[in-house]
Amino acid sequence: MNNRVLSFVLQGLIAILCFASIPVAIRVVTADPMTIGLVRLIIAVIFGLVVLVKPAQLKQLTKQDWLWLAALGFSFGVHWLLYFYSIKIANASTAIVGVSSYGIQIILISIFFHGRPFFKTDGFAIVAVICGSALIVPEFSLENELTKGFLIAVVCAFFYAILPSIHQRNSHLSSGVRSFGQFLFAGVFFSFFIPHMNFDLPSLDWWGLAYLGVIGTLVAHTLWTNVVTHVSAVPASLIYYLSVPTAIFFGVFFLDEPLTWQLVVGTCLILSGNCLGIIHQLKKNSFFIENKA
Repeated sequence: MNNRVLSFVLQGLIAILCFASIPVAIRVVTADPMTIGLVRLIIAVIFGLVVLVKPAQLKQLTKQDWLWLAALGFSFGVHWLLYFYSIKIANASTAIVGVSSYGIQIILISIFFHGRPFFKTDGFAIVAVICGSALIVPEFSLENELTKGFLIAVVCAFFYAILPSIHQRNSHLSSGVRSFGQFLFAGVFFSFFIPHMNFDLPSLDWWGLAYLGVIGTLVAHTLWTNVVTHVSAVPASLIYYLSVPTAIFFGVFFLDEPLTWQLVVGTCLILSGNCLGIIHQLKKNSFFIENKA
């Protein structure tokens, strides 16, 4: 493994550890999802102005660049809001497993909108994800908290699946500029919910929000933005999927969430389905995106 590959693998793994800790922190703090999102983004934007971008870089952005950053921030904001609600309504494990369905959603988007051929393995992948979902949420009813949380996470995964394409389309902008724009416009999105937010929080919540803002937002998403911009779909997806068992472990260890055989088998089926969905890219994909690294 050469130094450049090792660098991106390490960045990805650090980001994954940060991502996996987020559901635990969100469950621990008592703040509502809207307040959590805005505070995290304010912290990220303030720190981002110091460590991610320089004023000269922002002045050089074109109108089209700003529009793409706004699209990036809106998709990221919707993803976050739904993800936080999923964690609060269900639990950390169910939410992270629901979000992991984004790999299958990317395949379906590619087939229906980009002319990608449908392979037999895609059919097996979809069936595996459906069966895994049925195991994790055995009683599909909107009166069931696990069902509602899981379905919200699946919708949230769609907006997460859009992000790599936007980042790659705008790779002429530095990772720092794109990360800053993502945080800035997601903050604009969350600001519309200020009338419904509660900032009268205990000190423990503020420490938790500080952790989420610095580690879970600034560090994790900046590292991951750099990874998905330069690393091709297969290795990036495989690295990301490590966040699922890691988050489940954190949920069991720190939150005493139940580790049932349905959760274990269902998670394995969903992850297997996602891996099957990218099997046809293994031969044609190098580690890096061509002309991006």
